[in-house]
Amino acid sequence: MPDTSALFAPSAPVESVLTAVTGRQSASAGMRAMMQRESEFASPLQAQLTGIALDPPGREFADQVLDAYWSDQPRQQTTLASSSTDREVVIGGGFHAAVYAAVRVLSGYPKPLVLERNERVGGTFAMTARPTFYLNSRNRAGSGGLAGDQGAALNYLPGAPIQAANVSMLEFQANTDMAFVIRLALAQFADVVTDARVVSVVRDGTGVQIEIADRDPLFAGRVIDARGLGDPTGQDVANGTTILTFPLFMQRMASMWPLRGVRRAAVVGGGDSAKCAVESFLGIAPQPFMAAAALDSVDRIGLYPLNCC
Repeated sequence: MPDTSALFAPSAPVESVLTAVTGRQSASAGMRAMMQRESEFASPLQAQLTGIALDPPGREFADQVLDAYWSDQPRQQTTLASSSTDREVVIGGGFHAAVYAAVRVLSGYPKPLVLERNERVGGTFAMTARPTFYLNSRNRAGSGGLAGDQGAALNYLPGAPIQAANVSMLEFQANTDMAFVIRLALAQFADVVTDARVVSVVRDGTGVQIEIADRDPLFAGRVIDARGLGDPTGQDVANGTTILTFPLFMQRMASMWPLRGVRRAAVVGGGDSAKCAVESFLGIAPQPFMAAAALDSVDRIGLYPLNCC
């Protein structure tokens, strides 16, 4: 569907970001600079958000504002209390939740409620504040489409206020670029509650009852499970040191000397996550923090694609 988000006024969380960034001199340089080219954008909002995204201090501060907005306890209680058997609830706050929320709202439906178990919204792409892997489609503007279509971009989030191609001039964007786009889309098109770990989902008559840890039960009319890698297979086996899930591995790659002492590694699985892990071991992913090429290299990588039953 066409990107019509420019027709919408900023939502409350997006407005809070714009207000906060404007009021902080050290975070507003990018936004103020980009407004000099406002006429080249589809809307002033798009120009403002692009300026924030391109300026590291501005983006970091904007992320902090969104985290604080979504974690505010009184606001969370009000949001959860307003849910009913007519409400759509999405479990998980990553890419697919953002796509669903944007498409639904732009199609005329109410904002869904998004429950994110972590403190930071953005799913796999927001596992770290440092870039740890590249997206698998070249950085070019466009719309959603099939691979090989030169007029399309696979790294496209329908309806998002800005796209990943707006925030990086690298050949391939890093995960943190898409994370910021996901967060802006959810801020615009969803009601988000963080630190909400769903324990169970049970049909209750014509609706659904959702049990959330340390909170009252929540009722909804429809539930979309978009947890993805948030609950990886085998997480009970991972010990965080010698056996890691993909999220644990990427968090390690954002730490100091992540490959120190690693000489042989086994990657189980053949999907995109496995490919990202192999790229990290080979040194063709974003540069690890304080990695020394002469010291931190892997001698052998075993790739074991498995068919999940």
